[in-house]
Amino acid sequence: MVVGPLVELLSEPEEDLQDAVSFALVQIGREMQACVPLLEAVYQTGELTEKRLVTDILSQLVAHTSLVNRALRRALADPDIEVQTKAVKALANLGSRAFEAIPALVAILNNSTGPLRVLTIEAFKHIGAVSQAAVPSLLAVMPQEEKAVIAALSAMGTAANRAIPTFLEQFAKKTLKHRKELDLALGRLGKPHSEDLPKLCELLKHESIEVRHRSLETCSSLGALPSILLPSLLRLLSDSDAKIQSLAEQLIKRRPKLDRDSVSEVSELLTSENPTVLKHSLESLRDVGLDAQSASPAVLTIFSGGPFELRAIAAKTLGQISNGDNQVRESLEQARPGSTGPLATAIDFALEKMQSHKLGS
Repeated sequence: MVVGPLVELLSEPEEDLQDAVSFALVQIGREMQACVPLLEAVYQTGELTEKRLVTDILSQLVAHTSLVNRALRRALADPDIEVQTKAVKALANLGSRAFEAIPALVAILNNSTGPLRVLTIEAFKHIGAVSQAAVPSLLAVMPQEEKAVIAALSAMGTAANRAIPTFLEQFAKKTLKHRKELDLALGRLGKPHSEDLPKLCELLKHESIEVRHRSLETCSSLGALPSILLPSLLRLLSDSDAKIQSLAEQLIKRRPKLDRDSVSEVSELLTSENPTVLKHSLESLRDVGLDAQSASPAVLTIFSGGPFELRAIAAKTLGQISNGDNQVRESLEQARPGSTGPLATAIDFALEKMQSHKLGS
């Protein structure tokens, strides 16, 4: 077989001969899978020059991806930075077919600086969505390699959605250099991961108006809003920015149901002086039903002495969340005689609803 003697010629010192042999091996290797193990053997036993030549040749043998992947992963662990560089470039050329090498590439990213680090980031860009495991490491080097990391994560698309909170935070930085690229990339990452929703809630409270606004826009991509977001959205109804107030109200009108674990948090909002906050907080508690019974005292305060336009809403809420509470019943009954219109209707509804709760308990 001609491959064996050709491989042996890689150790010859003449550059012209090396070039000719490399070219021949590439042409043969594209058709003959058996060429790859022979090249691996040379890599394992050869001198540095031979290792660099072998890495170059392997980078062009994409027809045998699995075998080439294995050989290039070995090259990534080589102490010689030129060999590593060639291997990274070769794996980038393989695109998504280089998925087996992702752990090794992540190791390079975590332990490299300068040109090799940038080259590794760019490799993930070419490899694409299958590089999802690299997202944490890419985010870790984002402060140093902002533009390259943004491009790589953008290329991964929705597979990189765990990067959304970090991307949102970047808009608070006055030193942000690649705002346009970040904006476009954020749009490609899709919906935030469910595990990142608590972080998104924190971002809705961020001191930066732009971060709060962009976080709201991210919420709007979710379709059915998770209940965990509702308390933060209610707070934004009294935001200093009118656009944020408007967008928050639009999202709340999708009627995300309040989680009972968040009842106490929403109850605290009933001390707000903002009528819109009070209105939507009352309606959110009403939707929870008896699981929001702990909020009855705060709701009763609004019914007894709050703005007139909110008393009917508070009455209906009391009817839904109170289960025979004597103080609530007495307050409703005392208010009924002098009430007319929507307030009277709401009180009647509340008393009837409380009676049905009592009979059903």
